Amino acid sequence: MGLGLVAMTKKKVDEMVDHLQRQGTLNEREGKKLARQLISEAKKQASNFQAVVEREVGKALGGKKKRK
Repeated sequence: MGLGLVAMTKKKVDEMVDHLQRQGTLNEREGKKLARQLISEAKKQASNFQAVVEREVGKALGGKKKRK
């Protein structure tokens, strides 16, 4: 789940940065830096979200481990 969210976010970030560059709000170097920062933050947030979901599912299942 996390990687799919990050991939979707990366696409949106790239679109936003391209738009800002076309407007002249950002130059290429600034755009690349902004994109890296936003993607990095998205990865952290996706990881945190996944950890919360896994913890809450574990609680809901009463701490039982999954059977294979």
